[in-house]
Amino acid sequence: MPDKIGRYEIIKTIGQGAMGLVYMAKDPAIDRTVAIKTIREDSNLFAKDAEEVKKRFRREAQVAGRLSHPGIVTIYDVGGEGGLFYIVMEYVEGDTLDKIIDSKHLPDVDKTIDLMLQVCDAIGYAHKNGIVHRDIKPANIMIVDKRYVKVMDFGIARIASSDMTQVGKIMGTPNYMSPEQVMGAKVDNRTDIFSMGVILYELLTGEKAFPGESITTVIYRILHENPTPPKKLRLQLPSSLDYIVNKAMSKEIEKRYQSMEEFAKDLRNYKTLEQPKELKTTKPEAEIEDTLSMSTMGNAPAAEKRAEPKKPESAKPPSQKEIIKQSNTGYMIMGALLLVILVGAGLFYLKSRPGPVIKEEKKDIQPAALPPANIPEKGEPPKPVEPVAAKNGSISVRSRPKARIFINGKPAGTTPNEITNLPVGEYNVALKHDDFPEWATQVSVQENKTTEVGHSFIKKEVKKEGFGALMINAQPWGVVYLDDKEIGSTPITVPKVPEGLHKVRVVRDGFKELMVEVKVAPNKKNNLSLKLEKK
Repeated sequence: MPDKIGRYEIIKTIGQGAMGLVYMAKDPAIDRTVAIKTIREDSNLFAKDAEEVKKRFRREAQVAGRLSHPGIVTIYDVGGEGGLFYIVMEYVEGDTLDKIIDSKHLPDVDKTIDLMLQVCDAIGYAHKNGIVHRDIKPANIMIVDKRYVKVMDFGIARIASSDMTQVGKIMGTPNYMSPEQVMGAKVDNRTDIFSMGVILYELLTGEKAFPGESITTVIYRILHENPTPPKKLRLQLPSSLDYIVNKAMSKEIEKRYQSMEEFAKDLRNYKTLEQPKELKTTKPEAEIEDTLSMSTMGNAPAAEKRAEPKKPESAKPPSQKEIIKQSNTGYMIMGALLLVILVGAGLFYLKSRPGPVIKEEKKDIQPAALPPANIPEKGEPPKPVEPVAAKNGSISVRSRPKARIFINGKPAGTTPNEITNLPVGEYNVALKHDDFPEWATQVSVQENKTTEVGHSFIKKEVKKEGFGALMINAQPWGVVYLDDKEIGSTPITVPKVPEGLHKVRVVRDGFKELMVEVKVAPNKKNNLSLKLEKK
């Protein structure tokens, strides 16, 4: 770690950015703590295109330096020396949003909306100044004092008036990229809106909208798949948030929110938002392309040409062979129809003819007690009894985090899961997790319906044991036993005694043994004064 960079005195290393180390430093000129983002020219990042990296680094300072907003990290200075480039910026203490998401302690819905509105305000301000961030992700959003937002890293931002737009290159974090961005096309403010929709989805559900172990998988899903609606992962979420997320992440840029202000308006009114009756963002199957390969990642896949209907050929007079063939075919069809008619007539005659055996059985077995309405008419065969169809339903169970499912005490897999073909009735559904108290509920299964069950576990509260200090004095002095263990002679102080009742015994030759109970209060000094009596 260097002692100084430029005039700035390095205090410690605080992280590693996309292009180099980040230091906490002091500006001696004005006695201000700053953060310094660096990149060395001998880094691997310069191996392929050194000039491009330098331009990007300088552009980060140029772009962010134009912005003055409480929700955006302020840039103070930029420089370079000895092959080292650096940007001096506002030092901010807090947690990045990705750490909050990874901790699985997600904020509640109202808090999530508040954080998103702050980001919308900051990014919307940048948009009004002609700047598109292009790399909005949880790692670039800092939460200060658990409530204020600071957006960082305009390192690959695009100035609308600049000629430095990179077309055909992927620049950014794939999981949060827009479809047009992963295709290497030109982008505008709506690409940031797509990224914001992805972050909102992750904050609401705790799951990535477009997961994948490889870049190819992630990009294919961004282009062709829609994520599971948030309400299906967290049943308590309002359906209006499904609409907001879907619109923000629309693959068709014209159907997306057109500005941060429009996005923020729906977020602000999510509790009363009336969504359109029809919301369809899924592409028709005919428009879905084959799996994306790495070789086509930079260019949009060409749409397949639809098969055009063949034009009818000009009519030609049939030949003599075709006439004979058509005639033979006609005779065969007429013969088949005649055969079917004859067979049908014969079956009808057999069914309508009265059967003597049936008449005789009716005379022998007809019970007098049966109502006349149930007795078949003369000559009518008895109708077969149709089996009653089983009345079944299903139970769909989800939880956060995943848990083991028990239906009426029997294991039924782990969440999320749908248990099908359950007879109509009442069921006990229990969820078990080693780190949480067991949870159970009673549900009703209805015919041909799915009963949904959802639960979010709350961490067990582990009560921490408190300790207090115990000072024991006796006149005259004596040997002290604390809970039947000798600890020394008076006066004595025991600095760490568990809270609660304890037995204290003091003995000395020639004096009566003295035993008392003392209650130790946590985080306090507890005094005990005793007086021994002679035997």
